Amino acid sequence: MRKNSRTFLEVYNDCFFDSHFFYLSLFYKKTSWIILFVLAVFINIYAEGSKQISPTANDLVLLSINNSGYNNFGQYNGSDDQRLYIHIEDPANEQIFLGFSRPVNYGNWPCNAGVCCLQNGETIGYVDGYFRIKDPNGNVVFGPQLLSAATVPISSWAEAVGGPNQIAGAGGYNAFSYSPAMAGDYYVEFSRNANSNGTDMYIEWWDITVATSGANPAAIDGRVFSRNWAFFTSPINCSGGSFGCTAANQFGLFDRPFNGIFYVYSTTDSLVTKVDFNGAGFQPVAFNIFFNDTGTGNTGDVVQDRKSLEGVLAGTALYPLFLNDPDQNVYPSGTIGTYSGDPFVVSCDGQSGQFFVTVTKPGQVDLLIDLNQASGPFLYDPGTEDIIKAIKVEPQPGEVPPYTRAIAWDGLDGLGNQVDLLTPFDFQFIYTQGAFHLPVYDAEFMTTGFTFQTVRPIPPPNANPVNIYYDDSNISDDNFNGSPKVLLDGCVAPCHTWNNGCYGDVNTINTWFFGSEERRQKNEMAICLVEAVDDMAGAAMNMVTPIDVLANDDGIAIDTAGISTTGVLQPANGMITGMDPATGQIMYLPDNGFTGTDMFEYILCDTGMFVCDTALVTVAISAPPAITNYNSDPTASASYPENGLNPVDDYDATDPDGETENGGGLTWSITGGPDQTELSIDPATGVLSFNV
Repeated sequence: MRKNSRTFLEVYNDCFFDSHFFYLSLFYKKTSWIILFVLAVFINIYAEGSKQISPTANDLVLLSINNSGYNNFGQYNGSDDQRLYIHIEDPANEQIFLGFSRPVNYGNWPCNAGVCCLQNGETIGYVDGYFRIKDPNGNVVFGPQLLSAATVPISSWAEAVGGPNQIAGAGGYNAFSYSPAMAGDYYVEFSRNANSNGTDMYIEWWDITVATSGANPAAIDGRVFSRNWAFFTSPINCSGGSFGCTAANQFGLFDRPFNGIFYVYSTTDSLVTKVDFNGAGFQPVAFNIFFNDTGTGNTGDVVQDRKSLEGVLAGTALYPLFLNDPDQNVYPSGTIGTYSGDPFVVSCDGQSGQFFVTVTKPGQVDLLIDLNQASGPFLYDPGTEDIIKAIKVEPQPGEVPPYTRAIAWDGLDGLGNQVDLLTPFDFQFIYTQGAFHLPVYDAEFMTTGFTFQTVRPIPPPNANPVNIYYDDSNISDDNFNGSPKVLLDGCVAPCHTWNNGCYGDVNTINTWFFGSEERRQKNEMAICLVEAVDDMAGAAMNMVTPIDVLANDDGIAIDTAGISTTGVLQPANGMITGMDPATGQIMYLPDNGFTGTDMFEYILCDTGMFVCDTALVTVAISAPPAITNYNSDPTASASYPENGLNPVDDYDATDPDGETENGGGLTWSITGGPDQTELSIDPATGVLSFNV
C-alpha cells in the first residue's frame, strides 16, 4: 500500500519503477501489460485513418498489429473483436481505397531507432509486412500485398491525411483499390509473413476510404470501424534514455498525449456519441480502446459492474468504434424515449417497498434515495444514509412498450437503519439511453479529462444535460487532484481525472456516460395500492361456499375484477368454481364427502396492474348437523286451540365438530316452506311453534 502523504515524484517513481521498469524489461522482448483506450479526431474529407487518430503531424499514433498484450489486433484469422472492418453497402456502386506506410518492428519508433535496444532480436527500424482483405464470408479477396520500401504508397503523415489521389487528385497517395462483389463487413488483416501470423509490428500512417465507383469517385465516410482498437503513442523526449524521467520531462515514457476522436455506435439504442480526447491529458504508451454497455463486469448487477477495479484488466468489447459519424444510410438513428407517467413508491407496512417507473423505450434507470443531504438535495453522499440502485430496462419476450419496472428496497438506509416509508422523503430517477462505458486499463495519466457529445438522434428539450459518471471506490491510491473518487450524480465534461501515475497503474478505471438522460425528482411518502391478507373461512360439505377474501385486504386501488387464482397454490381437496367480479368473492366447492382443512392462494392486483399481492385462504370444511324431532320420529302431529302460540315439536341436533344447541355453537332457523310464516322456532333450543 503506497502512502498518499508522499510527494508526487516519490509516488510516481515508486509506481513507475515497481511496475513499469519490469514492464519495460518485458517489452523489449515482446509483451507489455499496459492497455488503454483511445479515440480519433474528425475532419470530413476523403480519408479515414491517421487523419482522425493523429489530427496533427505531431500526434504520432501507430497501429499496434498482432501484439499479444493488446488483443492481437489486426492479426491473420482473428476474432470479431480483433478485426479492422470496412463496410460495403452497395457493391455494384462502391469501391475500397487503402494504403499504409512501411511497418516498423517497435512502437517506440522513431525515438529509439537503431540506438539502444532490440525488439525480437532486431535493431529497431523498418521491416517488411503484408496485408490482405477478407470478404464477409472470411475468404481472402485481395492480397497478401507486400508492404516494403518499394511498394508502400504512403511515406508521410501529409500523404495519409490527404487521402487517395484517385479522389483528391493530388497531395495524397496512390491507393491500392478493390471492387467488392458482395455487401457486408469486409476486414483487413496484417502479418510480417505472407500466409501466416508473424511477430508484432506497427504502422505509422494509414488510410482506408470507401468511395463511389466510376470515373469521379466520392468518399463515403463512416464505414471504417473496429470493436477494439490497439495503438502505440511513441514518446516525444528520448533524452532521458530509453524510458527514464528527466527534470524537463517528469512523464518520461508517457509524455505524448493522445488527441484522437471516435464515434461510438450503440447497437442496442442506435445512438451515436462523439468522444474527444483532444486536450484531455490522456498520456498512454501502448493501449486498446473499446466501449461496452456495462463497464468492468457483466454480471447483471448494474451498480457493481460499473465500478473501477484494482489490479486487474476487466471489460469486454461490444460497440463498433468508427473514425467518422457512421454512415446514416447503414447505421440509422434510434428514437429517444421518455417517462410514461410519474415514478412512485409503494408500501403498505411502511417498512419495505417498491419504486415503480414506466418508460417508452429500453434503457437504464438509476434510483437515488437521498436520505443524507450534506451535499444538497438529490445529490449522492457516499458512505452515508444515501442509497443507489440501478436496473436495465430490456424488453421481455412478447412485451410491448411502455415498459413498467419495479425496484425493490428493504427499507434500510445506507447505514442499516430502518426508514419510515410512510413519511415523505427525497428520491430521484434518472432514465437514460445509450450507456457508454470506457474501461481504461493501466492509464497512468488523465490530467484534464475527455469530452463527448451526443451526435444523433438529438435529445428532446426535456432531456437533462449529459454528464460523466464514475465510481473509483475500489481504487486505494489518491488521484492527486482533490476530486472525489465516486461521482454518481454526474459531472460536466471534461472531468474524471487523475494526476498520480499510480492511480491507474495496472488498474481498470471505468468512466461512463449516456447518449440521453432525463431526471425526475420527488419528495413524497409511499402509497399502499393493494395488500392481500391471509383469510380463514368455513364451508359445508358438498356445498358451494362464497368466500369474501377482500373483507380484510388493504389498499387504495383494489380491483375487485383483478382477482386471480392462476399460477398459485390450488385446493388439494376441492376446486374453485368461479369468482364474482363485482364483489371479489371466490366460490369454493370441496370434494364430494370431504371434511377437514383445505388451502388455496389468490392474487390481488391494483387497478393499474402496478402491484399484485398474494394471500393464503384456509378453509375448514364441516359435515352438516344431523336433525331429529323430539321423539326421534320423522314426523309429528298434534291439535291445538286457535289464537295461541303453541309448541309443535322440540328438535335436537348433533354436530361432527362437537358443537351443541342452546348456546353451544348451533342455532336454529326456518329457511323455507309454504307455511313458514305460520311457524317459528327458538334459535337456541330448537322448539318449533305453530301460531294459529
